[in-house]
Amino acid sequence: MTPDIIATVAGILTSSAMTPQIIKVIRDKNVENLSNVTLLILITGLSMWLLYGIFTNDWAIILFNGIAMVIDLILLIHILKYKNKVNHPYQKNLE
Repeated sequence: MTPDIIATVAGILTSSAMTPQIIKVIRDKNVENLSNVTLLILITGLSMWLLYGIFTNDWAIILFNGIAMVIDLILLIHILKYKNKVNHPYQKNLE
């Protein structure tokens, strides 16, 4: 296995890791158990890796950290959108 194949497989796995979480948040509109602080730390780290990839001209680091950052930004947007909304199973009865 070559380093490029390892980098590609690792990049695909780590970049797509949050995709199931986004799908669940969009479907359920429930972000109660998600931490926006943790997500901000992750996005900051990803952006620093992206800058490192740009400085070192490493396509795998640029591509996969860029993709992961976009995915995590989408998740953060949904967290901010749904964070203050009540998501209670009996919500309709309370209104």
